[in-house]
Amino acid sequence: MEAGEYFRTVIKSYTILDLSCTFTMDAMKPETPESLRLFATQIVERHRVAHGSTTSLLLGDMMGHPRFAVGVSPERAQKFANFPTIEDIENFIVANRDLLGESEMAVGTWFWKELGVHVVEPVRCVQDLQIALQMALANSQVSIFDLLTNKEIPVAGNVGQKRPPEILTTFDSKPCGFPATA
Repeated sequence: MEAGEYFRTVIKSYTILDLSCTFTMDAMKPETPESLRLFATQIVERHRVAHGSTTSLLLGDMMGHPRFAVGVSPERAQKFANFPTIEDIENFIVANRDLLGESEMAVGTWFWKELGVHVVEPVRCVQDLQIALQMALANSQVSIFDLLTNKEIPVAGNVGQKRPPEILTTFDSKPCGFPATA
């Protein structure tokens, strides 16, 4: 299945489950190569301006939303010595479409100052701080990011540790931040 076909399928079947939060539907919904390019261009520009971004394929720019971004698949993170290019982001989206089509997932970019590298990784955007911290610990993350306040939050116990390249543990539960169903 090509990327465009995949995204058309995901978007047709997607419904917003979280009614406690109002989102602006500014996502580009990358259904064609052209819209994927425009979507990737916006991510690259946000990263160049702020040295980081969190962008959902379904909901668009997540900055300003009451969520915490958490890297949940360290094995899929990509590091770049220079700013990631539009092609880098396009390739990342296509390679990670299985995760990025989920309702709480987004493309996260940030500058890892201590190592001098730009990171692109799949992140989960959750409402609950404690769940975000648990997920970060389970995935050996050094921090999470508060999308509402635009602040990095160090993770106790992982501060100063380097992220290992191997797979650690992925958080195994129902999507976080959504009401439990009976």
